[in-house]
Amino acid sequence: MKPILCLNKKKAITLAILFSLLGISIVTINTSQEKRDDGLEIYDNNHLVKQNLKTSKISGKIYINNNWTAAEAAGICTGNGSYSNPYTIEDLIIDGGGFGSCIWIENSNVYFKIKNCTLLNSGSFGDDSGIFLSFVNNSIIINNTCLNNRYGIYLYGSYHNSILENTANYNRDGIFLNGGAFNNISQNNVKNSEFYGISSFSNGNITISKNLLSNNFYGIELDLSHGNRISRNTLNNNYDRGISLFYVENNSIYENDILNSNLGITSYNSKNTLISNNNITDNHIAVFLRLSYDDNVSANNMNDNKYAVFLQDSENTIVSSNLINKCGIFISGSLNVLRSYDIDTNNLINGKPLYYFIDKINLKPNDFFNAGQIILVNCNDSMVSNLEISNTSLGISIYYCENISIGGNDFSKNKVNAIALYHSYNNNISGNSLIDNIDGLYLEESGYNIITENTVVKNNNGLHLFNSNDNSIMGNKVFNDNVNGFYLENSSSNSIYENNVFSNEIGILLNSYSNYNIISRNNATNNFWGIFLEIGDYNTIERNDASSNIESGIYVTLSFENVITENIANNNNETGIYLFNTDYNIISRNTANNNKRGIYLYFSDYNRIFGNTLIGNNECIAEDECNENTFRNNGSCNYGIIISDISTYILFASLGIISAAILIISVLVKKSSRKNA
Repeated sequence: MKPILCLNKKKAITLAILFSLLGISIVTINTSQEKRDDGLEIYDNNHLVKQNLKTSKISGKIYINNNWTAAEAAGICTGNGSYSNPYTIEDLIIDGGGFGSCIWIENSNVYFKIKNCTLLNSGSFGDDSGIFLSFVNNSIIINNTCLNNRYGIYLYGSYHNSILENTANYNRDGIFLNGGAFNNISQNNVKNSEFYGISSFSNGNITISKNLLSNNFYGIELDLSHGNRISRNTLNNNYDRGISLFYVENNSIYENDILNSNLGITSYNSKNTLISNNNITDNHIAVFLRLSYDDNVSANNMNDNKYAVFLQDSENTIVSSNLINKCGIFISGSLNVLRSYDIDTNNLINGKPLYYFIDKINLKPNDFFNAGQIILVNCNDSMVSNLEISNTSLGISIYYCENISIGGNDFSKNKVNAIALYHSYNNNISGNSLIDNIDGLYLEESGYNIITENTVVKNNNGLHLFNSNDNSIMGNKVFNDNVNGFYLENSSSNSIYENNVFSNEIGILLNSYSNYNIISRNNATNNFWGIFLEIGDYNTIERNDASSNIESGIYVTLSFENVITENIANNNNETGIYLFNTDYNIISRNTANNNKRGIYLYFSDYNRIFGNTLIGNNECIAEDECNENTFRNNGSCNYGIIISDISTYILFASLGIISAAILIISVLVKKSSRKNA
């Protein structure tokens, strides 16, 4: 093959003159007139791509620094740089060989096109790209294929460019815009990017429309970019985020189809974003706004996500006229932030209105007619009853509320919680049916609530308390939950009594510094573990039935100064009462019969075990790696009684027998003496 600069003598002389006068450098272009119709195999990490490339010339890398006349004279391009006849680079195959960019153009204001080229295997550092444009205006990049590059197409500090109908697959980033404005990114197909499909940093007035983005880690991302429009794109199976905004203002996101990402649309610390008329399906969260302000989420179709809209500390957000199916809305923030939200009843959840009430009192059941979801903020002295809410994210959630009565409702198949309380006190939750939700009932930072006589079935956690104290939970029936019947997490001074908790993985779980709770008179049977205490101190576990569980009736680990007394822990497959790495507890007056081990202590010291009934176990009491535990009066189980104590018992027993014998003999002697007299 001959370099293009040596094709004929006349062109060689012309280029030599141009080089000497202009100081222009054009990378030597290796060309061949032979046509290539076969496929080219490209290896990208573990991916093997076989791309049927266009019938094109194979070329070396191209570098143009505002020297288009020389490039045209060298045969690299055609045209004259005008609007009607732009310089055109087309129909080339350029393999970067793992170093630098395939095409690099900078400092250009003329009109030019790059089209129908295949650009692959750039370097993997800095600006290395299939196509790299730096301080370039007025270009059209159309119908190119960019494979296995650091950046498929990269624009730096560039304005008024159009990137159209390109394919960018298996690059680190598909299309990247860094600085600039008034660029148009449309009808491109971007797949399998290691990080970003299309990303923009510090740009303005960008149009990103009608692109197909699939199987990228992130679909479209804007950072520090303002006044942009993202519309009519299709985003499928982008792993983490479909469309994301960070520190941006005055952007519009509309008429996009977003399917199967972790976050469909997310906005962080951004302002005045319009999110409208999008179809967002099968994501973890369809629209997630965090620390964003004055946004408008309206007229979207959101289907089968875990959450439709998730608002976190995003003041003055409007949520209106959305059609939401099989998901719902979640909010969080201070009371003032929640008061700033404008969430209208014209949002429909499964065809039913969403009720969002702020600062109301004396709400009655008629105020929630045919509810699809209910959110109450700072509402008091109200009643929610006899409703059926299903297939949303949360059935009813209350924030900063008091004296709310929630009773006689049926909440089922909700993707997060059936009933949730946040910062709410003195409420009564009774007689509800909570079936097949993630958490049947969830309390966070809430106290002095009464929870009674609810039926809680087939949830992940039946009742879940997080950082919630002084609640009374009684008379509930909790069974067939996938994980926990009751789950107390960093929650103290609660009373849990007379509940029927069975057929769960753990019947009652106290975890993460849950202290001073009373667990009393519960039926915790036929679970994997009956009652499980982990990292909790000063709790009282008393008079419960923790029998017939697959592992242990009562299991205590990393917990201190607890009292476990008067419980029944019979017929468990492994252990009645198990202490692991647990010190200074009292285990007294329990019945633990017919287990493999009645009581088992492992790495547990200074515990007192006394007055227990331990019959029919393979081992009544067993210890491993323990110190200074004391055992006494455990029925027929003499484990732990030291020999000197046994000798003392035998001595006293012998003395008693001798005393009785002497007494009997003395009586007989007296009777004999009377007869003889």
